[in-house]
Amino acid sequence: MKRVFNSLLILTFLLSGTAHAQKEEPAIYDNICIDEQEQILLKSINEYRKDNALNTIPLSASLCYVAQTHVRDLFLYKPHRGNCSLHSWSGKGRWSQCCYNNSRENGNCMFEKPSELTDYESQGYEVVYYQNNPVEVKTVMEVWQSDYQSKSILLNLAGWENYNWNAIGISIFENYVSVWFGETREKNKPVKLCNTNQIINQTPDTVQAKDQPLFYLIVYSYKRRDDATKRLEQLRKQGYSNARMLVKDNNYRIAIDSYATMEEAEAMRKKLKNKYPDAWVLKK
Repeated sequence: MKRVFNSLLILTFLLSGTAHAQKEEPAIYDNICIDEQEQILLKSINEYRKDNALNTIPLSASLCYVAQTHVRDLFLYKPHRGNCSLHSWSGKGRWSQCCYNNSRENGNCMFEKPSELTDYESQGYEVVYYQNNPVEVKTVMEVWQSDYQSKSILLNLAGWENYNWNAIGISIFENYVSVWFGETREKNKPVKLCNTNQIINQTPDTVQAKDQPLFYLIVYSYKRRDDATKRLEQLRKQGYSNARMLVKDNNYRIAIDSYATMEEAEAMRKKLKNKYPDAWVLKK
């Protein structure tokens, strides 16, 4: 199965004092919705962030609209043929054409897409995915988690540490997936679950140590999230599927598992004392 995926910082900005001729009317927000598969992807991304002690991200109607528009353009007109990447746009819609070849030098044509199509007024960042077969959310997440650039955007690693995602837009169409991230939270533009009146929860939450179960067996502690994330991945590969990261006082603690009682946690600590002599139990 052929897979193509790419991640890229997509900077968007609103030109001061200048109106975009093709700017979308507010009426687009009346029917913005995501389907069940897209809801699963949203949940998967937020659970992945929660597992790494990061805030979950509320849906943005504007960024959902941009994502929906982009995946349909990719499917119908294939603007990514030749030297153009998956971040490219055709000239066959209410937007300007853009052949993006992963060079910042020609990036202006796609940096403006959210402000060109909607009234979202913050920077935008996109992760894109394509495969020949119908999209499966599990596969998408596995690919993104294994790709350093995609993972860095999803978990605010490397050069993304100082960014705070407060908006996300998601769309899956045929073989394409587009997810956009932004730092400005969008208010008063609800996103529904398609074919229902259910409003998708737009309130983010932050997972810190105080939100965890009562007893955690801590086996490592780091000052840098990158180091803690790498160790967390190693533990999971070793079979510790319940390993998690907890954040407290700027310390990134790695717990091998959680327990309902101190006795259970202490029993596991003693069992693993040869392998993890410095392990200790975090009590709520």
